[in-house]
Amino acid sequence: MNLSPRKLLYFLVIAGVLFTVYFFVSTQDMQENSMINNETIAWTSYKDTEFGFLISYPSTLQKTISTKEEKVKFGKLIKDISFHTQGLGNIGVKIYSDLTFNDFEDFLKLKNSEKEHVRYEKEKEFLIGVIPAMVFHAVTVGPEGQEEHFLNTKYAIVVKDKRMFEIWTRFEDEKKHEQVWQSFKFIEK
Repeated sequence: MNLSPRKLLYFLVIAGVLFTVYFFVSTQDMQENSMINNETIAWTSYKDTEFGFLISYPSTLQKTISTKEEKVKFGKLIKDISFHTQGLGNIGVKIYSDLTFNDFEDFLKLKNSEKEHVRYEKEKEFLIGVIPAMVFHAVTVGPEGQEEHFLNTKYAIVVKDKRMFEIWTRFEDEKKHEQVWQSFKFIEK
């Protein structure tokens, strides 16, 4: 194969551009992966001895606790803990007493009767320790019946000692939802 100097120059320029693009993309991926790993490492835990649970969250989130009681269709909100910041994601734990439902299906019926244009859909069931839990997300219904699923905000509920724990997460990354739910543990009071 005999390459003219002009063809060789074109070949070298194209190879150089491709190498530069590959190097830039590889470096970006490595930086993103290290940020994810660093974020995972930088998680901390919140321990609630009053209600007996532990949950992990990114240490960059700010914690807010409210004990203002509020009656809702499926019980009484007795504690609201949220971990939040702009743009990074949010986590919350709401604790309810005086429950008015018998199982997850009853809960969803009551939750769905709260707002006219919002519906909640069950995604799956899983265990927190040995206690059954359920994951669901919100769906808004527009005036013409069009639906929008909000998959970046998810809820998991678990009932223990006649109290419901609603663990909500708002992340773009599906893995973060799972990471939060897997970190939620019941502990001795």
